[in-house]
Amino acid sequence: MTYCIGIKANDGLVFASDSRTNAGLDNVNIYSKMFTYDVGDRTIIIVTSGNLGTSQAVYKSIEKDLEDTSGKLNLNTCKDFDQIASYVGSLNVKHSMPKGINTDTVLLGSTFIVGGQIKDQPMELYLVYEANITIFDALKKTNYDNGKFAFERYISAHSIMIAFEGVPAIYFNSMFGTSNDEAKFVITGNNRD
Repeated sequence: MTYCIGIKANDGLVFASDSRTNAGLDNVNIYSKMFTYDVGDRTIIIVTSGNLGTSQAVYKSIEKDLEDTSGKLNLNTCKDFDQIASYVGSLNVKHSMPKGINTDTVLLGSTFIVGGQIKDQPMELYLVYEANITIFDALKKTNYDNGKFAFERYISAHSIMIAFEGVPAIYFNSMFGTSNDEAKFVITGNNRD
């Protein structure tokens, strides 16, 4: 298990990530899970946790896109941090789920925290997670039962979340069983709304 954190404070942003990829009695491997980019009018920091192969592929794609001078979307051409987070999220989906989102591949992704500042804009901090999918849609169907137990899976998942001590973090759309707004994605091309 890997960890990353981003904190937005009054005076700035704080980022931390571990670098251990695996460990045994005599075998410890490390890989930096922090990407920093400070060029021109922007400073961008990206930290990641989750599937190392996906994280490495996303970072390599970011570096490759930055070298491309054709005007392709990259960290330099994004106008704001919402667009940067969407860009990182699309790379995450591309590398973790090349055949599309389904219940077999949803765990192969990584979680990214993206933050920093573009000149004349406020400091921003975004959490980019594995899949833009509501729990309701993720639990709706499996390869084994064709959705027969969708409601039971949905209630079970929320029962577990609500049982945690303290204040549970529950996403409104998931709690009330809304489906993905696929029509809006087709119209806008933005998978973060």
